[in-house]
Amino acid sequence: MANFREKIALRMLVKYKQITKPERLQSLGNAREIGIVYDVKSTEIQSLNAIVHYFESLGKNVMSLGFYNEKELNNLVSDAKTLYFNQKDLNFWKIPKQEQVSVFTNKEFDFLLNLDTLGSISLQAISTFSKARTRMGKHFDQYNFAHDFMVKSDVTSTDDLFASIQKYLK
Repeated sequence: MANFREKIALRMLVKYKQITKPERLQSLGNAREIGIVYDVKSTEIQSLNAIVHYFESLGKNVMSLGFYNEKELNNLVSDAKTLYFNQKDLNFWKIPKQEQVSVFTNKEFDFLLNLDTLGSISLQAISTFSKARTRMGKHFDQYNFAHDFMVKSDVTSTDDLFASIQKYLK
């Protein structure tokens, strides 16, 4: 059942129409807004804080969206710069409901970094729906439409993935 559900969800994401992006890829120096998408359980809070601090030290505005793969958010509280969503915010196909994540996906980030290292359809959907100018993340064959720039790597940690992406941001 899960495999069937995933195939249908993947077809739905592939059909999603991306906004056209007429502008060229810009450098990190010219970027102002950075979005970060991550899995709360597989991302160390220290790693996320270091990544956010890196961009903020460069004078960038950073907003993050964390996926907590449980029915309740427990002690996680969203604020202006840090948002969360969980299983209750997903539809039957495990794709986030637009109204639950629209604050994040409608924001026109200069760069969106998807720190998903496992190929979660819920996190890849955020990249697909995002209006970011440049969407970056790990390469997954089944999600080649979700990013504008993909790093082909076998990294399994958020730190290693960010280090791989960071090489190309400079």
